[in-house]
Amino acid sequence: MRKKLLLISTICLVLILLGQGVLVQAKESKKFKTSIALRIVDNNTITENPLGLEGGEFTLYKYQENEEDYKKEAVIYSDINGNVLFTITKAGTYKIKQTKAPKNYIVDEKPYELKFTVKSNKVFNNRLLDLSKQTPNSYMQKLYNLSYDVNQVYVSNKRKKATIVIREDSKSEEESFYTLYKKIGNDGFIGVLKAFITGKTYERVDLSEGQLIINENGEIVIRDLDWGIYYLAYDDNIESAYEFEFNNKNGINIVLNSKEGVLSQDESESLKENK
Repeated sequence: MRKKLLLISTICLVLILLGQGVLVQAKESKKFKTSIALRIVDNNTITENPLGLEGGEFTLYKYQENEEDYKKEAVIYSDINGNVLFTITKAGTYKIKQTKAPKNYIVDEKPYELKFTVKSNKVFNNRLLDLSKQTPNSYMQKLYNLSYDVNQVYVSNKRKKATIVIREDSKSEEESFYTLYKKIGNDGFIGVLKAFITGKTYERVDLSEGQLIINENGEIVIRDLDWGIYYLAYDDNIESAYEFEFNNKNGINIVLNSKEGVLSQDESESLKENK
């Protein structure tokens, strides 16, 4: 009987400390978790079949009211498909910002930034907000109190442009003798050098002043070149044309050696480091 009374007394313990009541707040019975997902893609493919980019760096910050500033919480890198997933386990105000671009891409002058508020309740628990699938007026955006560019469904990065150096095995000529052509689709021949019997279609590239030069070593240097397949022709002569492809797999500065009309990449140490 005494043991039962002791047990009842323990359960019915009145919390009084030095004459003051103690307020006990109920804890959440389940662990809270919500997720934010986004996708980073190649800017050139965003309107067609978006190409996901691997290795983009995104940082999660949490607002600290006592410091009136954001503090870094986590750093996540995009996977092979360009997907990024952040898991939130505490209520609060957050922001996600792109802090580094994938290799051979550049972060926008105004980097992607998303601010949102998460409340620890049943509405948010076990929710996934996938920003690559949301529309500006969607329920989830309103729910999370999102603040970001509503027209930017994907995070997109632009490609780094190239500097191509061609070391010729013959005498160098003036810049004006060279014409650059870029491969386009299979339809249309506007601005195309028709003498190219390659099964490909090319259009002339309008180079800006100083974009193609002959340097002091007699090398052909072409700056700010977009990715693609090119023909560089001397005096529009097919017999003197070089075809080369640039897709930035080997870095942003490419050196090509010309021998008997064939181009080969220079295996310099600087290029090896960029592979």
